[in-house]
Amino acid sequence: MNNNPLNDSHESDSDAFEQMFHRSLQQHGFIFPETEEGIEALRQRALTSNTPVPDDLPNAATILAQGRINSIRSWDFAPQPEHDLTIKWQTLLTKLKQAGFTEKFVKQRLVPQWAGNVLSDFDSKHESYQTAIKQLLDRLTRIFAIPIEDIVSSQPLPVPAYQSINTRYKKPVNTDLANIAAYTLYAKSLAAIVLKASAYLPVQPIPTDYREFRLQVISLYESLTFENTLRYVWSLGIPVLPLSDSVNFHGACFRFNNRNVIVLKQNTMSAIRWLFDLLHEVKHASDYLEETTREVVESSALFSPEMNLSDEEKAANQFANDVVLDGRGGELAIKVVNAAGGREQVLKAKVIEIARQEDVDPGALANYLAYLLKVQQGRNWWSTAVSLQSTNTNPRIIAKNVLNEYIRLNALTVQEKDMLESALS
Repeated sequence: MNNNPLNDSHESDSDAFEQMFHRSLQQHGFIFPETEEGIEALRQRALTSNTPVPDDLPNAATILAQGRINSIRSWDFAPQPEHDLTIKWQTLLTKLKQAGFTEKFVKQRLVPQWAGNVLSDFDSKHESYQTAIKQLLDRLTRIFAIPIEDIVSSQPLPVPAYQSINTRYKKPVNTDLANIAAYTLYAKSLAAIVLKASAYLPVQPIPTDYREFRLQVISLYESLTFENTLRYVWSLGIPVLPLSDSVNFHGACFRFNNRNVIVLKQNTMSAIRWLFDLLHEVKHASDYLEETTREVVESSALFSPEMNLSDEEKAANQFANDVVLDGRGGELAIKVVNAAGGREQVLKAKVIEIARQEDVDPGALANYLAYLLKVQQGRNWWSTAVSLQSTNTNPRIIAKNVLNEYIRLNALTVQEKDMLESALS
């Protein structure tokens, strides 16, 4: 069911059919034209050609009957990227590893989905091999924001310094900064794609008072859940992109030309933790509105000591806690501690008891208590707090489904769609 009030129509069947067709072309090693002029020119060639259609392309007759394009193996089906520069796969892989990407990540996220085993199964002179390399290079120019000449050169790929004035990294001491910076570039490029696919959404003011924010979510969706809050954030014109890579990158808020995009990457199944992270990033999205471009990258847990050294991070944590617990976090935590009488072994039971009495989520209260114990006393109660959090839903799948409801894939190029789909797979 589509609950997006801002999108009054599903993507048409014909659009879905054309996407299937484009993917089939990619699997044949072809690049589909991305301009209307290029598509029309190719359509005319198809209609006037006597070359047979490959048998292994599904529904080719239907495509032709609809006046669409046919895949013809003997054609130079579409122009390759304008550059003639190329590089050996193993050489490029080595450069990407040096920049901070693992081989598994490169193959899973950066190599075009259609390529599969092309780069390992074919030699460098094979047409499909060359096409895969060129499409990969085009993606890397987007991620690193440099010309292809610089990628294929003998120089290492430029990874920006983490001390960048525009990026506020929140990192634990043992974090590999090169990995953070490389993944940040990747996440930022995906955020720009998602923003392009949701450009139709009007930007609304973000309520900065937790009471107003909470009231808006509950009045529109009846309850303050992760999914309901997520839908409300999208309705404010703030896309939310969920990622799942095993990189020490916790989340981010990017701003492009006054439009915010939130990236969440949380490995837990706890909806409360996802809700907290979402609200934390929403607070960042509401800050420094005079800055048209901004980046806040969270590369450590939002409750870690490093995060609590910054007033900005403290404010984001407090906003999230206040929305979730209706501003009563401190009051409820004191009730739990008093009920426990200083006995740590009964804290868990008292959290459950007080949460039931006060009609709040025990996982949310446990999170806040663990946060206070760590900050104020240096005590680690996180494992117990985690045990009180419900994992009955998959927040990442929820976030992915909501994203798919709101974005308009027809606003993206074939390459952008493929890159986004790889990231969400």
